[in-house]
Amino acid sequence: MQQMGGIIHSDPLLITLEGKYDSTTGAILANTADAPNNRKDYIVAGTLQGLLHMVDQSTGKEAFAFLPNEILQDTARRDALLDVSNSQVSTTQPYYGMDAQWASWVEYKLNTTSSKFEASTANIYGGMRMGGSSYYGLNVKDPTDPKFLFQINPVTGIIYISTSAANTTVADAVIQAMGQSWSKPTIANIRFNNKVKKVMIVGGGYDDRYELSTLPTALTSPTATAPNKGAGVYIFDATTGALLWNARAGETNNVSSVDVKDTNLKYSVVSQIKTFDRDADGLIDNLYFGDLGGQVFRVDLNNAYDVVTTNFGRVNRLANFTSENQRFYEMPALSIHDNNGKRFGVISIASGNRSFPLNVSNGADNRIYALYDYDIASSNLFNSTFTKTSDLTEASLLNWADIAKANVTQLT
Repeated sequence: MQQMGGIIHSDPLLITLEGKYDSTTGAILANTADAPNNRKDYIVAGTLQGLLHMVDQSTGKEAFAFLPNEILQDTARRDALLDVSNSQVSTTQPYYGMDAQWASWVEYKLNTTSSKFEASTANIYGGMRMGGSSYYGLNVKDPTDPKFLFQINPVTGIIYISTSAANTTVADAVIQAMGQSWSKPTIANIRFNNKVKKVMIVGGGYDDRYELSTLPTALTSPTATAPNKGAGVYIFDATTGALLWNARAGETNNVSSVDVKDTNLKYSVVSQIKTFDRDADGLIDNLYFGDLGGQVFRVDLNNAYDVVTTNFGRVNRLANFTSENQRFYEMPALSIHDNNGKRFGVISIASGNRSFPLNVSNGADNRIYALYDYDIASSNLFNSTFTKTSDLTEASLLNWADIAKANVTQLT
């Protein structure tokens, strides 16, 4: 093709497949005019056209382009592949194609003979944002021969994997509850069913009814039985795409399941999920995220040995700013602090309105919150009698303008 689609939300992703190092100092060597092959770096980005491109960073040449079959088979979305002169072009209603942020899982082995580190695993993962609902996994260790790993398709409710014989034809309602694939994958390790697994963690996705100029009551006031699309958080096997665990809306709270239900999880979760390893064992223990209803959640994961999968995780609502009509589109930040030997976490999160950023009818838009999580260092977090930090509201917080007048004890 003689043209390339625009890049809006798909931040370019750097993938390093190989690099030389100085055998004496161990320093990684950069590419230079005299040694242009010290590193093999590639850039991955998706475009509105519907293609995911992998480009050689040193030459600018395309290594490959991935075109999802679902775009090719869609009579509307495939119009973006037409010649630049096509009459379907619209600057107000563009096709969004592969417009999401992607993530990578790259591991290396040392080649001491050639003084190189070489990728032993190089997989990339991502969605489509407003271009669709699917998530894809690709093996790009050899850019001249990339391999398909899986597709998670909420439209059909089916996860398609590279070993087609293992695919099911039965739609899964848990997958169908997902929305547009906005959430950048977080790649991490967990212990699940007594096995350490590399996983892909994503928010449930976006409900495109938020794009309507007049929002329906069913969207802004969802119920546990009629939630937004994408109201939840999902953990998939990063190798096979298999769904391991999720939490989503339910009429009653139920944590004794790999399909956890929580009555508060009613709004779309579109951000990347923040993860935290609180005991430095390489396994993720906590997930943090906000939703488009102004709520902030922490999910606690139990990575202990012999924990049955139905007791693996539970949901805790840290804060509820629904009455202020807040929307949280971005991943929260987490920092750890110490006050007289008492350790606690600070979750910082900002609100806004991506659909209508110039809308001034809601005076509570564009706020920044800092929430104190005193549970994060507790050794008995999973004890049934433990009292968690939960359901904070604006009335529970101090206004920034008042902090200068507050005593330190009021802030902790």
